[in-house]
Order: sequence, then C-alpha cells, then structure tokens
Amino acid sequence: MKLTRRQFFTSVTGALAVVGGASYLLSENKGFLLGWGKNIYFFKSNSALSSYTGLGVWNIETPSSPHDFLSIGDGNYIAMPKWEKTLTVFNVDSKKVIKEVTLSKGEQFMGHGIFDKEKSLIYLSTIRFLNYGIDAQGTGFIKVYNSKSLELIEEFPTYGLEPHECLVEDGKLIVLNSGLNAKKQGARSSAAIIDLSTKKLISEFSSPKNFHFAHFEKIETNKYFICHEFADGFDDNKLSPYILDTNKGLSQLEDLGKVFERGGLLTPAYISKHRLIAATAPSDDIIVFWNIDTKKHVKTIKLKNPRAIFYKPEEDILIAGTKKGIYRIDPKSFSIKSIFSLDLDDSLSSHGYWV
Repeated sequence: MKLTRRQFFTSVTGALAVVGGASYLLSENKGFLLGWGKNIYFFKSNSALSSYTGLGVWNIETPSSPHDFLSIGDGNYIAMPKWEKTLTVFNVDSKKVIKEVTLSKGEQFMGHGIFDKEKSLIYLSTIRFLNYGIDAQGTGFIKVYNSKSLELIEEFPTYGLEPHECLVEDGKLIVLNSGLNAKKQGARSSAAIIDLSTKKLISEFSSPKNFHFAHFEKIETNKYFICHEFADGFDDNKLSPYILDTNKGLSQLEDLGKVFERGGLLTPAYISKHRLIAATAPSDDIIVFWNIDTKKHVKTIKLKNPRAIFYKPEEDILIAGTKKGIYRIDPKSFSIKSIFSLDLDDSLSSHGYWV
C-alpha cells in the first residue's frame, strides 16, 4: 500500500479502516510514534490481529524535526529534535500541542532525554556552542525541567562535546558524548557516568579513535550495546560495535569486516525474547543482528536506508522505519513484511516510540 501525504491523512474514516481490501479494527491511541520531516506521525495498532496496519490516523506539525520521543506521563510526550532549539510537548489523547520549549541563542537540543517519574523531572541532552558555523562544536549540558510546568530547574555538564543519548541507572546518569560537529569531524567520543546527586563525573570510557558514539540500548544491569558511526580516519580493522560494561569497560562484538562500507550503525533495538541486538546501518542499506550472549553476528538483512528500529517484547514485534516506509520484521525467521509505504523526501526520525 503506497499513499501520498494527502491520501495518508484522508484514508481513515472513524474506527474502521480498509487496507488492501481487508478491514481492521483500530484501537484508540495504541500504536507507535515516528517523526517524518517536521511532523509527528501516530500509527494505530490493529487490536484484532495484534499487529499494525500502518495507517497514521493523525499528525502534529512541529517547528523542528523530531529525532526521538519521550513519555512524561498523563498521555503527554515530548518530540525531541537534534541540532535544533525548539522541542514540542504534545498529548496523544487530545492530539494537541501543549507547549513548545525554545532554548537560548547558541544552544540546541541533541535529540534525547529521560523522565524521572518519581521526582517529576525531565533530563534533556543539549549543547552550548563554543563558536558558530558548520564546524562549531558544542559543550554538553543536561538541562533539567519540571515535567508539570516545563520550567527549567537546573543544568549540569556532560563532561564532553555533543551529548546524545542518555540513560539512568542506580542514581547514575550514563550519557554518550559523541564529540562530533555537524560535519562529523573531530570525534572524541566517550560514555560518561555522572552521579545525579552531586552532578560529578564518576568515570568515563573513551571510544576508539574517530568513532562516533551516539545511541545505545540497555541489555541488563550495567551492560549496554553502543552503536557507532565513523568519522574521517577511522581504523577499518575495528568496525564492530561495542558492549559497555560499566564495571569492566568496553568490549567488541564479532567484527564484520567490510560490511560497513560507508557508515556504521545508527539505532539499536534489544530483542529481549531472543537475546538479539538489531542495529540499523542506513548508509549501507542493511540491518545487522548479533546474539548478545555469544557476541556473534547472526544475520544481515537488506532494507533501503533503514533508520528507526524498535521492539515490543509483549507482542514480540520488531518495527523498522525507512524514508520510504515502515516494515515489520520477524525476530525468529528475519522475514520482512511491508506495513506502509509513503513517497516522502522528508527525513525520518532515528527512533520510534511505543504508545
């Protein structure tokens, strides 16, 4: 099924939709979020078949391109941009924007954050430029907001340049400082571990030369899978991704030699039921799978320009998003089923989010 943008938004009439001659019951506000250009798209689930029809039943326009999403409770979500200064807070029930938060001149959001429900706090990765222009690099800060009022409470350093994804575990913030500017030059990446009570650096783990750490996925306590992209001058003998054990340091998965000809890995998904890690490699038009216990490569599948990939363990569903459509991948057989095709030239978010 392939629709234009106009057809995409006029294809749903009420709760019952017809896709390729078949009817599907769409459950209210259950599905997943993706960003396409400067829009948030919501894809409803097919409750009858426990699958996804691919029909986006509504969208919200945003001032910035969503990179990732964050649930902050009460049906509210944040669309977080990267390399841009305005984020959007919206509600999936009302389908309305609640608030837009804009940073000061010389600051930008870097696409990621975490929500502390207990303390009603939002932690967002941001940068403050050391200089301006395409070659500029930004000092990393975590900005802390009240999740109810969205007022800025405090900020503290990430102890590196260009922070991206961050996670919290046992009172510690783990943040990946990519060390790159917008042209992917000058990589000095690290995984920094910060004490959230004191805001002091506990330890850090540096990447190999000219590797770009940006996205990671928790596997188990103190253990994370790190995706990497390459800057100029990377060592092509060390192309495999890394496991970060915060007690032991970095270790590599099985090297794939020349599989990554142009880029590296963008976004990971931990397929917990099968103990697999999947990661998209958009520049090489592939998705790569490893067994997390053996650290061995188990499968590479071809898909044009894959970006977002995300897994729902309750239903054993793996979804991959590309610039031209959305696909469901069977984690056992690795078969691919097209859910939805769309002819858009806009950029796709690097992450999807289950609602």
